[in-house]
Amino acid sequence: MIIFATPDFGASGILHLLLLIGWTIVFAIVAVGIWWGARLYKKESRRIKTCGILVIVVSGMTPLFCCLAPPLAVRFFYGNYPIGSYPNNTIIKGMSPDEVTAILGNPHERVNHGDGERWYYWIDSFGIGYFGVLFGPDGRVIGTHGN
Repeated sequence: MIIFATPDFGASGILHLLLLIGWTIVFAIVAVGIWWGARLYKKESRRIKTCGILVIVVSGMTPLFCCLAPPLAVRFFYGNYPIGSYPNNTIIKGMSPDEVTAILGNPHERVNHGDGERWYYWIDSFGIGYFGVLFGPDGRVIGTHGN
């Protein structure tokens, strides 16, 4: 992930930077947890050794939880997982809602807009990337947008 790829940096660059800072904090907590668990494991008491092993295991599993929990939360709240990547040239003008649903699944969000409707699909679990499909008054796709 290249954060400083554009001269203007942009809003999504700031979000990526915040995400990078968050991951840095997670890995620092993991390192401290593993270090602390190893210190506990070196103690004489069997009970404290068991606590040390538990701290090491929980600390080691924290990044895994941070990777798996956001997509599961999106599925829980919206009914399906994020689409994962921008669907280049798969949705074209004139498609029906059933055809769009067959390709991308149910939308994460539907918004009535004037005479038509907009469907939004999350590309990632954090809402940084999205793909939007704009339907006209006749119920057919008239355009797409996203970041």
